[in-house]
Amino acid sequence: MTMELFEFDGVEEWATDVAQRLAAALDSVLATGQVARVALPGGRSPAAILERLAAEPLPWERVVAMPTDERLAPDDHPARNIHFLKRQLAPAIEAGLQFEPLGPPDTALVPPDVILLGFGEDRHIASLFPGSVSAAALDPQGEARVIEVLPEPLPPEAPFPRLSLTMGAIAAARLVLVAAHGVGKRRALDEALAERPAWSPLGVLLDQDRVPVQVCIG
Repeated sequence: MTMELFEFDGVEEWATDVAQRLAAALDSVLATGQVARVALPGGRSPAAILERLAAEPLPWERVVAMPTDERLAPDDHPARNIHFLKRQLAPAIEAGLQFEPLGPPDTALVPPDVILLGFGEDRHIASLFPGSVSAAALDPQGEARVIEVLPEPLPPEAPFPRLSLTMGAIAAARLVLVAAHGVGKRRALDEALAERPAWSPLGVLLDQDRVPVQVCIG
């Protein structure tokens, strides 16, 4: 296991710390002369993190962002994660940040260098839901990069199939940051850490040793 755990008392401190960790990781990639690629989640929880990240003084014109997962809704549908990410990162976009949509499973994907993930109380990450994806999609050594997922049941607020990075794509990054806050999320994290052998997507990520994982829990 290549996991570090960081705990925070307040949401403000938590969000600021995660944003700074993301910026430092991207800066480390940029220092090599490469373009830095980052994958980011949708949903309400990361909003404060992304707002703070967008204010970081990075050379944003050398950064490419993508969603960790995407709802297969029409391009202009508000349920699509990319619209949320563009709203939260508007200052970075004005400074040159580029966005790349998550392509279909047969599209060649350059794995992100840095990935931010939240997780659900059911211990899903991205759109890798327990019981809804194959063992191959949860294999940290797997070669597939993107899969289509049909969550069961479909949430009524977003009744769409999804695209998601696979565990193989996630584990190919240089660094994965996992961020969540709240009593329910802390309970889910404790349960995932206790899994032997790991069975949930969160448990698999925490148990693998291919990519370093920093877990920030508030």
